[in-house]
Amino acid sequence: MDSVGEEAASVQQVDHPESAELIELVDRIVRGAYSHDYEPLFSCATPDCTLVTACGPTFSGLEDMRANLGKGADLPDFIVRDAQFSITRSSDPNDVTVVGTFTIYSDFSERQVIVAENQMVSMCLRKQDGVWRIYLAHFSTQHQSPAQSEERPLEMGERTYRYVQAILRAGRNGGEAQDRITIVSRGTTVFVNPRLLIYAEAAGKTTVLHLTNGTTEVRQLLSAVEELLPSQFLRISRKHVVNVGYVERIENDSIMLADGARLPLPKRRAQELRQTIIERARDLQEKRA
Repeated sequence: MDSVGEEAASVQQVDHPESAELIELVDRIVRGAYSHDYEPLFSCATPDCTLVTACGPTFSGLEDMRANLGKGADLPDFIVRDAQFSITRSSDPNDVTVVGTFTIYSDFSERQVIVAENQMVSMCLRKQDGVWRIYLAHFSTQHQSPAQSEERPLEMGERTYRYVQAILRAGRNGGEAQDRITIVSRGTTVFVNPRLLIYAEAAGKTTVLHLTNGTTEVRQLLSAVEELLPSQFLRISRKHVVNVGYVERIENDSIMLADGARLPLPKRRAQELRQTIIERARDLQEKRA
């Protein structure tokens, strides 16, 4: 049997004096996470670090990660291969984002089985007292066709960079937003962190919650969910309530959100809604200042 084993990450050319150190750090954290060794992450995470996983929960803070990361999941260790990392452009050399792609293999004793290709990670790091600290780690999966060009990973990096920055704007120091809201759905209690809620969408007698790490459907009308949300959320139509902290672009008849969703604005209220979104976004910025 051929062994996949460990290999060094591919370092792309970047204009940062500590690129090798940063990429080595992220590479070590990624490999550790997939082999259930979270200490590399814990040792350099800030106390309020946010971890967004590809197909599981989101963790808010180092204490939450230490208490719950890896609990309740009976998964094998994975081997990381074909890792490629780069550093996105930044005006502050002490505050950077490292993005990358990689493939994971299940570490079985009898044979190696490819589990998933096109895995993605984005990590935001800030240098504090001479030490690099991670304040946001975002794992996700990229769905791409074989016909896509070799330049696609760099395009992914820019897009992911904008997305994680939106998570930070909406989630860190989120003004009046409480840590979680409680929704009763089909006899089950669902806890949702509003800082991680991008928008809520009506679907008949249910509401679909579009979160930074996936979607959740609850058996409640959109109006009932809206009443639980803080003022950074705005009802833009009969079907949608949005978190203004995730609004990336405002157009004449629609808005673009950080996850790529484009939501229409009613023609009769479009001008009023555009102004309200701008005002509430400004209020959020002032509360964080």
